[in-house]
Amino acid sequence: MTEYAHLPQSAAVPPSDYVIIGGTGDLSLRKIFPALFLRYAAGQVTDDFRLFVVSRQAVSRDEFSAKLAPHCKAGMEGMKDGDATLAQFMELVEFVCVDISEAGCMAGLAEHLLPQADPGRPIIFYLSITPSLFSSTCQRIAEAGLALPQSRLVVEKPLGKDHASAQAINDELLSIFEEKQIYR
Repeated sequence: MTEYAHLPQSAAVPPSDYVIIGGTGDLSLRKIFPALFLRYAAGQVTDDFRLFVVSRQAVSRDEFSAKLAPHCKAGMEGMKDGDATLAQFMELVEFVCVDISEAGCMAGLAEHLLPQADPGRPIIFYLSITPSLFSSTCQRIAEAGLALPQSRLVVEKPLGKDHASAQAINDELLSIFEEKQIYR
């Protein structure tokens, strides 16, 4: 049985904005959001956080919650009021419909993020999408004015299908973000 007491203060994470691009996909539903939910249940992710589901298709909170719940059930074993905790966690989640192929597509996301943009509040962009879309997605992030000093970019490996394509993707990411902002 997992103990869900609050983590020590030393494990606290500063309030942040997590932007999961490809937020309704398999990786997001099976791994990313359940991990964030468990951090919320443990007190490491607090109500000061904002979590953005960015996807091509519009999705309601109820639809997303219904898709996410089965993936969180295993982590809820032994959790007191697990369903209520999941409902509270879902209140942190906002939904933004974006088509990366369209110029200006991140304007709506920028309207959510920029008013609270602060050097001390990280904006973490998690690219839960195919690597072939990394470059255009980063370009759209930059076009929207969201490639800020406090922005971070998380990408899954493997990048590309071989060394040359991985290097090309890496070079494209580095044309927008500094090395210290990219987590691979």
